[in-house]
Amino acid sequence: MTVTFRVLGPLEVRSGDGRPVRVSGRKPRLLLATLLLDAGHVVPIDRLVEVLWPDRAPRSAQANLRTYVSSLRADLGGGFLRGDGSGYAIDVPPGALDLLAFEELAAAGRFADALALWGGTPLSDLPDQPLWDRRLSTLHDVRLAAAQALVGELLERGHRAEAVAQLRSLLVEHPYREDLWARLLLALHAGGRKAEALRAFAEIRGRLVEELGVEPGAELRGAHEILLADGSPDALPPETDAPGVVPRQLPPDIPDFVGRGAELRALAGHFAVAVISGAPGVGKTALAVRAAHAIRDRYPGGQLHL
Repeated sequence: MTVTFRVLGPLEVRSGDGRPVRVSGRKPRLLLATLLLDAGHVVPIDRLVEVLWPDRAPRSAQANLRTYVSSLRADLGGGFLRGDGSGYAIDVPPGALDLLAFEELAAAGRFADALALWGGTPLSDLPDQPLWDRRLSTLHDVRLAAAQALVGELLERGHRAEAVAQLRSLLVEHPYREDLWARLLLALHAGGRKAEALRAFAEIRGRLVEELGVEPGAELRGAHEILLADGSPDALPPETDAPGVVPRQLPPDIPDFVGRGAELRALAGHFAVAVISGAPGVGKTALAVRAAHAIRDRYPGGQLHL
């Protein structure tokens, strides 16, 4: 049976003809969601038990887990689920899981197509699970990066109204992100909407002062100064040919960095968005710094370190 899975929004399973596939029971749905978040990889039994029984697992937990796996196999059909004694995994064909398609499209620079797959808060119909937090946080980071990249593309093509709409949508979810507010001010100004941009600055400054007790940071103040200078309303300030200091904010390179060749090659192939995830202390920052230095010549307009 051909089946597609959605986790970018409520958990959904559909057959090839679009009809919903019913997954019976809350715990089988939690099990399926956990496996889909790590599709293609074996999820250890103890982790699955912790998701299904977060407070206290019964003595029969592993036997019950096998029962839920059997129930899922009956609901889904095919050979999606596999176990190796240490845990279980779900294998999905290309294009059958929105999460994987989303990440692949974002990595390929197809930001609009990637964002079109986002159907709301991932797994919004299921209770929050602490063991999902890291994976979901990575997904949200990729989405934000893709949305910001899409805004850049829209502005380059002169689609300012669409860029403004995208930014306002992001600000609903990230109301204190000053970088997003700064881009909104510049996008409004570029579209000849200076008065609206000034009102937006007054709005966010008021929030920052009244709710957080801080003044706007340098980036947002800089955008406001551009408004006050009343430059051309027809174009954003040039990003690559503008005079002045080119930002070179990368931390110092790591000359004694060794290994991680496969990861460095993979990162070098990403011209758009890449997210490095992993447990604390495994060297994510060092890998990112080394990769950034390896490809910095591709970005003569400057490199930022946030």
